[in-house]
This record gives sequence, C-alpha cells and structure tokens, in this order.
Amino acid sequence: MNHGGRPAGFSLVELVIVLLIIGILAVVASGRVLNIRNEAQINALLTEANRLNRLALIAQQLNGKLPNNTNERIVPSELQPPLFANSFQATNGLGAYWDWNGPGTSLPVMGMSCLWDSTSVEPRRIYTQMEAKYDDKSETTGKIRRHVLSGRPFWCFSVE
Repeated sequence: MNHGGRPAGFSLVELVIVLLIIGILAVVASGRVLNIRNEAQINALLTEANRLNRLALIAQQLNGKLPNNTNERIVPSELQPPLFANSFQATNGLGAYWDWNGPGTSLPVMGMSCLWDSTSVEPRRIYTQMEAKYDDKSETTGKIRRHVLSGRPFWCFSVE
C-alpha cells in the first residue's frame, strides 16, 4: 500500500545502513567470543596444572620427596595410581602433552609442564595472556615459565 506518495519498502540507503550496523555488531561480538574462548582455555589449563601439581605435592608428603623426573609423556611412578600410566599420552585442550619435571630435570623449575612438538604449533598468544593475567609478566621468572629446548616449547607450572 502506498502512503502519501511514497513507495512501500526500504530504500537502498536504508538497507546499506542496516547491513553496516549488523556487520559492526558481528565484528564486536566475534572479538568478545574469541576472548571468552581464550579465557576458558587458560582457566582449564591452569586448573589441570594445579591439580597435577597438587598430586605431586601429596606424593612428596607421602614419600618425603617430589617425584623423580621422567621422560616426556610418561607419568612418574609415584603418580601413576591417581593419574594412570597412559594419562600423559593424549594432548590437552591446547594440543600440548603433559610432562612432569621433577628432580634431575634439565629445566630450571620443577612442576608440571605443557610440551609442544614445535614453536609453530604453540599458542603463544594464549601464553602471553595467561602470563599477563596470572603471573609476573616475565617468561623467565614466577610460577609460570616458558622454555624452549631443542626447538620444543615448554610452559612450566612451578611447584617451588
């Protein structure tokens, strides 16, 4: 129906403005969704690292020492009953393997680590966000440290 000599419907300018507003809202929303996803991954990683480190501290109380260092992807014998022998074989939510770095490790800290096969698959941006929010903003000090040995990055969650 035609009211007052104007054609019914929307003009091209009105449609373009509405689509532009929808596009801006989509860009803003997608950025927030990515931040929420990164926060969830960081929280899951920290929760699991803390749980694994607490198991190591319980083993220390029972045995009088922290579990010995083991090869990558191998659960220390002192932790096998609560973790099961194959629990380090699968990757975690960030695509890394868990590794225990106890006494005798080549790393300067003891605790659980995330281990990637190379720096190209390491989610470095997530590490930077985690370090800035939960630690001292330095890769080499604090409770969360990043190391690269033979081209393979480790994120160490220290029990010290």
